[in-house]
Amino acid sequence: MDEGEIQSYIAKTRGANTHSSKASLFSKLVESLFGGEVDVALAPDVFPELEEHLIAEKGTLAVKKEEDTPEPNLIIEFRTTKLDPLRSGEIIERAKDQLRRFAYAIWRERQPELRCLLTASDGVHNFVYRPSLKGDLDSVDLEGVSPFTIDKKLREIIDLEEISRQDFSRGDPERVCKWLERIIFGRLSDG
Repeated sequence: MDEGEIQSYIAKTRGANTHSSKASLFSKLVESLFGGEVDVALAPDVFPELEEHLIAEKGTLAVKKEEDTPEPNLIIEFRTTKLDPLRSGEIIERAKDQLRRFAYAIWRERQPELRCLLTASDGVHNFVYRPSLKGDLDSVDLEGVSPFTIDKKLREIIDLEEISRQDFSRGDPERVCKWLERIIFGRLSDG
């Protein structure tokens, strides 16, 4: 692993101002670090049911796992606003609301048993959540209601447990690479 590669990624990501540019930089970093071991794609290509819930079609990535493996699928939503918990909890809460919409869409279309991890990222600050269902999906009708009402209803039935976070600017490049490997390959219990 090239230390300069991570530093270059951080610098470029900080300068990126669109969802799609941040997602593209991340995808290139993962390809550079892990080669063909990982298939990172645009989220609507992997989970078409997400399309109507995306802020920016090219700003959300997915890593889909084979159905017979225990590793969870990974969805990464890139934000243009800095996700710094010391700066604003409200920004992170809005990102979590978006992630709940993803879980809802996938579980409605497929099944709640489909394992996934949801990540909110600004490219540097990363928050990984494990969604769980605490209510009945069928009890929620989102047709014709405001985005505020949708988010409120989804908070009632979908819990997001924060299982990891990483600030790439504060970790040494080797640690960042190990963290990415754990998240992408679903090895959260490995340290």
